Amino acid sequence: TYETPYSTIVRVANGLEDPGQNWIDLSGGATDHTDATIPYGFALLNDSKFGFDCLDNDLRMTLLRSPIYCFHDPEQIDTEKEYLYMDQGPQAVNYALLPHIGDWQEGEVAREAHALNNPLEYQFQYPHAGAWGTSGVLLEVIPPNVHAVVLKGAEDGDSTILRLYESEGKSTEAEITLPGGRKLETTLIPWELKSLRIERNGSIHEVDLLEEVV
Repeated sequence: TYETPYSTIVRVANGLEDPGQNWIDLSGGATDHTDATIPYGFALLNDSKFGFDCLDNDLRMTLLRSPIYCFHDPEQIDTEKEYLYMDQGPQAVNYALLPHIGDWQEGEVAREAHALNNPLEYQFQYPHAGAWGTSGVLLEVIPPNVHAVVLKGAEDGDSTILRLYESEGKSTEAEITLPGGRKLETTLIPWELKSLRIERNGSIHEVDLLEEVV
């Protein structure tokens, strides 16, 4: 199973390379301590590579490719020209291995990959006076198959834009807790990318990627 933008594609483990993004998962069966077969899988998460393949039980990620940049058939190399080549120089990649019971949805693979690509950041603060407690939630989205990928000011006006997507291919009722504790609910269809415009007066409108009301 490969992740593509806002959907997944299931491929046969035949060793052919396919494009993907943040994760790839190989799922099947394993045996427990009683030799009973249980659904089991193994995911490879990463932050910067886009080629994967599976051959039987082997799961692989392409780390380097060095063709000419944007060079495709039927073009031929001209020895009189200078070309730019891909993946030259030092390379860095963060990846993680994620075994899980059940299929990739049960293993919350998409959510773990999202977390790998969006690590927590912090800023140290000295003790000072204030009304906030020692901990709190600025934004919470449940259930885990709905991801918040954008929370920002609108391009025009003083509204807030919240962008969500559904990652497991199923219709979902989502509950969002916004900064300040305000809650709202919305429905997402399978694989949907949804943008909400939250006005200062409390009204909420669904908008497109240009932030225009749908």
